Parts: sequence; C-alpha cells; structure tokens
Amino acid sequence: GTPRLGRYRATHLHTPMRPTPPRQPWLPVPCRLAALTVLAAPAGAALVPSGSRAAAVTDSSALDAVALVQRGARPLPLRRARGLPTARPLRSRSRLLPSVRGTGAGGVLLQASRAEAVPPECLVNRSEDLAVPFELLRSRHKGEDLCCHFGFLGDWASGCAEAHLARDYVGFAESVGYEAAIEPNGTILKIGYSGGVFYSRNQVFTFDDIYCHANGWLGGQGLPADLVTNYAAWSELAERECAKLRGLFPDAKPSVQDMVDRDVVDQSHLKLAVRDGDASEAPPVAELQRHALAKCAMGTAGCDMAYCNAWCLRADGLVGHTPEECAGPGPQLAP
Repeated sequence: GTPRLGRYRATHLHTPMRPTPPRQPWLPVPCRLAALTVLAAPAGAALVPSGSRAAAVTDSSALDAVALVQRGARPLPLRRARGLPTARPLRSRSRLLPSVRGTGAGGVLLQASRAEAVPPECLVNRSEDLAVPFELLRSRHKGEDLCCHFGFLGDWASGCAEAHLARDYVGFAESVGYEAAIEPNGTILKIGYSGGVFYSRNQVFTFDDIYCHANGWLGGQGLPADLVTNYAAWSELAERECAKLRGLFPDAKPSVQDMVDRDVVDQSHLKLAVRDGDASEAPPVAELQRHALAKCAMGTAGCDMAYCNAWCLRADGLVGHTPEECAGPGPQLAP
C-alpha cells in the first residue's frame, strides 16, 4: 500500500550542492586507482609501480611485510618513499580486495594509486546546467560522462568520473568509507522508515545508510558482491537496477537541482525522524529511490552501488561499516 508519510512534506529548498562525505586527508586530489595485486616485500621496503610516481609503503616494523601494488612494481627504499602524496592507507581486512596474510603485528598496508588528477574538463564550473534535465544534457553532450560534467560539485561526481575512466569501482568505494570517523563503540541510532527498521553508528552522514538500505544495495541485501571487482559485470548489474528504477518513475526527468532539492528535504526529515523516534517523519522509500534514479540518469548507479555494497546489513539489523562490524559479534540492540 501507499506508505504513511506523516509529517514528511515535499518542500523544495535551493542549495548549490549536496553535502559530500569528507575526503580522507591522505588523498589531496582525486586519484585514479591502479589495478592491484599482492606482492611480498622485505620489511622496511616499499614497492613502486614502474613509470609511476605512486608508491605503496610497508611499515618498517612489519615482520613479513606485504604491499598491494600495481603489477610490474620495483623495490624502493622506504626512506625515499615516505611522504609521497599519492600513497594512501588501505584497510588490511578490506571486503573489496583479496585477503592479505602475513603482514605481521605491526604491518600497515598502503595502496598504490596513479598520480593522475581528475581531468581538467571535469572541474569546469557548469552551474548553468544544474536545472537542465539529465536527459536533455545527454542529448546535447553525446558520449560525455555527466559525472565528469558535474565534477565541479564535489568528489561524489568527480570521483565517480575517475572510476569510469579507470574502469574501477573498488577505488571509489574505498574512498567513501567513514571508518575513521565512526566510533567503534559509539552511539547506535535506531532508524525506522517505510522500508523497515535498521541500526547504525554512522552519525557522519546517516543519509547514506538509509539510501543504501532503501535501494537494497548493502552487502547482504542481494547484490552479488563478487562482481564489484569486474567493472563490466558491475556496470551491467547497475543498468539492470536502473531499468527497475525507471520502471517505477516513468515520467521523472531529474536534474542536479531537482536531486539536490529533494536531498535537502530528505536529510532534514531524517534528522527529525532520528531525533523524535518517529518513522513517519523519515523520507519514504520512493524518495530514496528517486535519488538513485537521478544517479542512473547521470550515467550509472554503479558507483553508489559499490560503496553501499562495501557496507553490510547484518542479521540483527545493524548496518556495518567495517569488517569488524560486519563479521564480529554485534552489540545488544534495543527492540
């Protein structure tokens, strides 16, 4: 049946852009992530892809250091690799990459990435196109990635454009993680809405949790997670998801401005719902699906699906954002 909207109202506000999750401090500019493999290296050494300024550095205290690097890497003394701006830490238990063993108690893994900034054309201010429907823009700019077209709005767009160029959704998903900002034993929020009830420690940008949950993209909700490392297969999966969304909203003609206006309303009502414990105040499933439809209209929902699927929906209803939350015993949740 029709979900009860309660005090939810479709008031439209105007704002220049949707809030973007904070970029990890070790990535000063969006970088195209290289294809990765696992190579062994002596403790205190670094491995650098041939012909690249990027580096993967292992912690000097690691007993049996391992680095994730591009194929064709060559050894480089650790002292020469320190401070390279494009090296970034990688969770050693990442769900998105092959498991790594033998890092030693003090091992720290850093991921190699190419020192390539977002193409300049992806950073051109195109504010005049914010209210133009994506469908019309696609006809005007045939073959152009609209994530690049609107890259000036933030990493949510430019980072996805980079993922398309690199044919790599994994790197984008890893860059969105909130692990560093979520307290392992922090307050657990209970979030109810027309799509059900779930729990989360994510107070950085809770909207992402309800968005992923409503669209069924969290790990454990049915997407074949093993496909995320296969760019073509994940893109095909995203197109099937988008076809379903277009079927739900056949008359929709989303634009960036429309998406942003709706997001502002949705986020404000989500805050009210969490504060008051009133599910009727939360954005309904249909609104959250419309946001996904807008991403489809930009070109693909593959980027959003990838970062959603890097998280998980546990059997007890907790949305996990780390391997520990997704695999370990959970906290006692309030009914």
